[in-house]
Amino acid sequence: MEKTETKLAFLTRVGDEFGGTLHAASAISRVEMLINDVERANKSFAGTPPEDVYGGWRPFPLDIISYYSVAYVTCLEWHVRSRLTDFFTYAPASITAKDLKKDASDKVMATLIGANASIPQFLAATPNYSNADAYLDTFGRIFKYLNIKPDPRLIAHNIAVPKVLNPASSLECLTGLYDGRNMLVHEINDGNIGHPLAHDPWTCEIAIAYGQFVHDIMRGIEAVITEKAPTKFPNKLLPDGGVIDIDDRLDEEIRELEGELTERIEAFGSALKVSRAAMIAEQEMLFQAHELHMRWIDLKAPARRALRRGRLQYLQALQAAFD
Repeated sequence: MEKTETKLAFLTRVGDEFGGTLHAASAISRVEMLINDVERANKSFAGTPPEDVYGGWRPFPLDIISYYSVAYVTCLEWHVRSRLTDFFTYAPASITAKDLKKDASDKVMATLIGANASIPQFLAATPNYSNADAYLDTFGRIFKYLNIKPDPRLIAHNIAVPKVLNPASSLECLTGLYDGRNMLVHEINDGNIGHPLAHDPWTCEIAIAYGQFVHDIMRGIEAVITEKAPTKFPNKLLPDGGVIDIDDRLDEEIRELEGELTERIEAFGSALKVSRAAMIAEQEMLFQAHELHMRWIDLKAPARRALRRGRLQYLQALQAAFD
């Protein structure tokens, strides 16, 4: 039970409409930040190398650089969780009995509701994605249901591996990243505390190379989703990796439904004028609401999105009355 509650805890921070980050773009952005971070560290070390207290026994005198593996795997886990959430949201018929078998206590369900998290988020939050097979197989499930090719394993296989990593294949490189991360966070062994010759910490060059490798895998999978996933699949990215403007898409759906309902409901046209004026007034208020910009976090965008989604849900309810 404790594991389920721990895994779900992050939904209190990311599941809410205001400030939610459970998106593929967040995972990619985080990897890019990490690469930039270790590149800056590498430049600093080039000017002032870290003190070597091991007398040259080790290839690099700092263990902390190896912990970039933990951050990279977190990005991969975030990537697959976010896309499984999108998948369940888009295709609820794909949810199986196995997906629904959750050991959820009252506390877990209260957390779910309090976080304003959706059922797809809940179902995607609880499985383990702690190895390369779990990552690739989950994307394989999504691609198979949506009839998307090539298979994610083939995408990963075709990613070039930086020479400094020197593995036999890209899949072995990905597996090695997970295995190294799991050992680092769960074990203390001779590789951690034994003779310095037994230590094999990452250098900055290795950390940079792994970051680029992870970034290329995620971008490779996302490129296929962008090109071949259905138009309304949630949170698709642009070909250059940018985020599609969700507000524009919601506005388009709203206009389409308003046009249909104008033809079907005689009194809808007059009400539409009032509702559009109210929508404009609300958006103007949000534009001027400086209170919604706290520190560096701008809450205006998710508020505008909530406004549009509320309008869209109302129109969908009207349309459903005719179906």
